[in-house]
Amino acid sequence: MSRKVNYLYDVFGLIVRSDILFPELPVSSELVCGDVSIVLSDYLGDIRAPVTESAHFSVNHVQTVLKGDGFDLTVKNGCEIRVHNRKIQDWEEVRLRILGAAFGVLLQQRGMLVLHGATIVGKKGALVLLGHSGDGKSTLTGQLVGRGYQSMGDDKAIISVGVSCMVLPSFPYIKLSRSSAMNLGFSDSAIRTITRSHIKKYINLGDQFFFGSAPLKGLFVLGQSKDAAVEELPKEQAFSSLIEQSYRRRKLFGMGVHTEHFLQCGQLAQRFPVFSYQRSFGDGNLREPDPQFLDQVEALIGYE
Repeated sequence: MSRKVNYLYDVFGLIVRSDILFPELPVSSELVCGDVSIVLSDYLGDIRAPVTESAHFSVNHVQTVLKGDGFDLTVKNGCEIRVHNRKIQDWEEVRLRILGAAFGVLLQQRGMLVLHGATIVGKKGALVLLGHSGDGKSTLTGQLVGRGYQSMGDDKAIISVGVSCMVLPSFPYIKLSRSSAMNLGFSDSAIRTITRSHIKKYINLGDQFFFGSAPLKGLFVLGQSKDAAVEELPKEQAFSSLIEQSYRRRKLFGMGVHTEHFLQCGQLAQRFPVFSYQRSFGDGNLREPDPQFLDQVEALIGYE
């Protein structure tokens, strides 16, 4: 893969100049240097004075090294992702980790609040659906898209916290099993493999994806229970839930962004409604969204 080739993409509200081809990303028409560079490198320098370190990552206030799977990634100063070891065989795995953990770290380095959630948008603004893996964020997103809403992202909710809190778009796919995608009405042509070993698939949302930014209107924390229930959380519990759903929160202290992150979560808990949405999975399948939940969604962001 040649360093002489550069690709330009528009993702996460940033212009990205890359040495690596990303078929998953929308191409940018902007003729600029870019906000972020993704580059190939033969050399991985040791990170000096790591604040936090494990077998899988090393972090200080300037850069983060993500280790494993036969290659390492260095994320530096919110503006560069460096891929080490040019003898990589599985570029699908590299792309997946760049779009996942590496961009999550980079956005946090840039001062963004990154939560483990999906985002949907209506006429009035955006809602963030928070939850652990297996809580059905992607399936619920697909159900809401089927009802006329648009998606802004599947795994990471990126929020610029300020006078008006704006949610930024991710990239135009959600991750679902093939059977779930077909049950939700997505055509076979919209389904593409993530990696050869990955069970879930990328589902191309096309014009059902919203590429702009949108004002935040509220958040839902997803959970599983026998009976469906929607309730607004007290401010203290809302704050705790946002901290718990922070993206890769083990790295926040080492990156030196933990104080800002806590303040951002506190602002969201005070300024926006945070709801708990408990849902029944029945016989292993996620049921249709509860009418009480749909009514609350419509009240907050309108209906397409």
